[in-house]
Amino acid sequence: MITKDTGVWLAALVTLATYSYLAKENPLFRMIEHFYVGIASGHAVAMAVVNLRDLGTRPLLGGQFIVVVPLLLGLLFYARYLRRPALARLPLAVLTGIGAGTALRSLPGASVLAQLRATIVAFNSVDNIVLALGVVSVLSYFLFTTPQWRAVRLASDLGKVFMMVTFGASFGATVFAGHSLIVGSLELLLGRWLGVLPK
Repeated sequence: MITKDTGVWLAALVTLATYSYLAKENPLFRMIEHFYVGIASGHAVAMAVVNLRDLGTRPLLGGQFIVVVPLLLGLLFYARYLRRPALARLPLAVLTGIGAGTALRSLPGASVLAQLRATIVAFNSVDNIVLALGVVSVLSYFLFTTPQWRAVRLASDLGKVFMMVTFGASFGATVFAGHSLIVGSLELLLGRWLGVLPK
């Protein structure tokens, strides 16, 4: 039974208009595309105003004068429009420095040490043996400064196989993520809108 919910009708019609692009580009699809971009832009502006109010002006009016620093740095982004590009680079440099410092602080523990701990395993299961073999063979693929003995060449070839399997699994996960979006759209159209699917 077709639903009478206005929100479901709107979502279904927008979904059909979006899928109309599969036939060819048409004015209906372009209209929905413009609506989507406009709504996303409006939401971003509204969130920026709310963040400026909650994180900037309210703390400043409450006596927390330290927020003047990020507010001034944010205003300096607009110096580009005043033909002062050097001033506009200052907040960008601060952001880059903070990002690099945060990444360098967390990188050794999160990426290097955590991966080393996960790789050092006991050879008491097939999974652990495959894991250790994969790590050693993939690392041997990137040994460009050592003589290519036969054992190193064999390990390097095995490393290529491990990498190809990993890339294939990653690509498959991406494809299945797209399929899950299609399943969600079909569930909206056939289930919640038309009521064809059993509940």
